[in-house]
Amino acid sequence: MSLLRRIPHKPDGESSGKPETSAVPGSPTAADARDQVPAAAGSAARTVSADNESESPADRKRRLQTQILAALDPLLVIDPAKTNDEVEALFDARLAEQWPGLSPDRSRLFEFVIAEVLGLGPLEALMADESIIEIMVNGPKAVYVNERGRLVRSQATFEDDAHVLRILNRMLKPVNRTIDAAHPVIKARLPDQSHLYAVTAPVARGGTTVTIRKYSRKRYTVEDLIRFGSLTENSAEYLRACVVARLNIVVSGRVGAGKTSVLNVLANFIPDDQRIFTIEHENELLLHQEQVIAWDSSAAATGTPGELTTADLVVQALAMSPDRVVVGDCRAGEAQALIDAMGMGYDGFLLSANSENPRDTLSRLEMMYAMGDSKRSSAVIRSQIAASIDLIVHVERLRDGSRRIAHITEVQGMDSDSIVLADIFEFEETHTETAPRIGYLRPTGLRPRSYGRLEAAGQHLTPVVFGILRRPPEPLHPEDPPKANAGDPPQNDTVTEAVDPDRPVSGS
Repeated sequence: MSLLRRIPHKPDGESSGKPETSAVPGSPTAADARDQVPAAAGSAARTVSADNESESPADRKRRLQTQILAALDPLLVIDPAKTNDEVEALFDARLAEQWPGLSPDRSRLFEFVIAEVLGLGPLEALMADESIIEIMVNGPKAVYVNERGRLVRSQATFEDDAHVLRILNRMLKPVNRTIDAAHPVIKARLPDQSHLYAVTAPVARGGTTVTIRKYSRKRYTVEDLIRFGSLTENSAEYLRACVVARLNIVVSGRVGAGKTSVLNVLANFIPDDQRIFTIEHENELLLHQEQVIAWDSSAAATGTPGELTTADLVVQALAMSPDRVVVGDCRAGEAQALIDAMGMGYDGFLLSANSENPRDTLSRLEMMYAMGDSKRSSAVIRSQIAASIDLIVHVERLRDGSRRIAHITEVQGMDSDSIVLADIFEFEETHTETAPRIGYLRPTGLRPRSYGRLEAAGQHLTPVVFGILRRPPEPLHPEDPPKANAGDPPQNDTVTEAVDPDRPVSGS
């Protein structure tokens, strides 16, 4: 049945004290329609009162919203593409009856009503804003957003906790999930691949708590990271060479530091002709190569006996002739499968893991390896890790909310019982009165020990990439200025201090 047949309306301009009658033959009367309105919404769906003109904009929105919602059969599966026109016609009819002088505000008011009737209410605009990567609801009146790495309070609010639950259940309906007092905690993947986490009463005593991690099909490129200042051209050239030369690389950092963005950039350095397996808990990588086989480890974990784990998927991928394996968010026993595979001759792995700094990355890998095989001693596991991992790219989120690559660190083997690390690039902060958090990723002047592997793979990098300059020749006479060698970088290069390429490498 048409929505216009479910809601009574009067011809434009007609207003009398008589009971309303439908303009459509056979449609219910106003009294019949009011009888169908829930008791909680009855006050908002009464006949038009004489003081409509003094009604606040918020009350006006609620009145229109309630009238339209009252017309919808709760058992009706609403198709927004088909229903939108009917809702708009109904909206125009009610607006002409009750507020004929509001035509200038008609478009904005309609957007609000359609969002409440068919959309996501206060979250509609936030979900559509591509600059917002995360939405956090700390109760009906406190909605925060993560906008380009900065947490700010939104102007959006809900009427009450019931309003929050109504919008949440509308979001969850396509995935056949619901949240209520009987199911107060929920984790779900929405149809657009965004992840929704919510907790309501009786667990959440101060109001329903919601976090939505939005999924975006747009992924940062290496050019974006250079433009943001997270990478330099030299450090990007080095990372590209390391990926092409099949070094095993770990992207580390805290939660929310931007590990996935960096992992995605590195994975897109893989040559197009290679067969790539990606294994993730959340579908976040977006690769451009032709042969990309994407597996979802969260879908494999069904909670039943004998369920598949991420480690099982890694083993399965290794049996299917991969050129590369990319693992997003290494969390547990899959570390053993990965490191053992590296020790058996597989190379070119890319993975991400949570950690505080590069050395903590290795400690966590050791701990996760022990979760999969507790029989081996720590010394043996540590030695295996040192022989398997080649490079750590550590990402940090600064206090101003910006995300930067803070360390590009080479794993150089064992020294007694400890693993030797050396920063090839590190983030250096500079402080000014106007911008106290400016900095750049600078080379440390150390030539990586894996440089031979890079050259063997055809990746020839100049010493300037690592901050190494040739020493100028000694002057013939004390009064003569030194002459630069052919091929030396210009004097205005960012690196001005000559560094001896044969200087011994020290651990960090």
